[in-house]
Amino acid sequence: MARGLSRDQSREKNQKKQAASGSGKKDDGLTPAQRNERDAKMMAEKKAAKEAKKATGEISSADVQAEEARKAKLKQEAADRRAKQAAENRQKR
Repeated sequence: MARGLSRDQSREKNQKKQAASGSGKKDDGLTPAQRNERDAKMMAEKKAAKEAKKATGEISSADVQAEEARKAKLKQEAADRRAKQAAENRQKR
């Protein structure tokens, strides 16, 4: 009996903790297809705005190159993290 009670208490404690932190999946009431459509629309609008700035000269080529370098750095860091995690997982086995 004690194990079951302990498990229930731990589950309740964890649920309170998760609710307080606001973490976990956020349900926006959309299906995956609707979410993809919404995200694609937002990205298209963002791209159009950036292209408009670029066309009017508000963004210099140096700004574009700096942004591309930043993106490349982030991609490389993510790849390094994945490689490190994969190596750690292999060592655990």
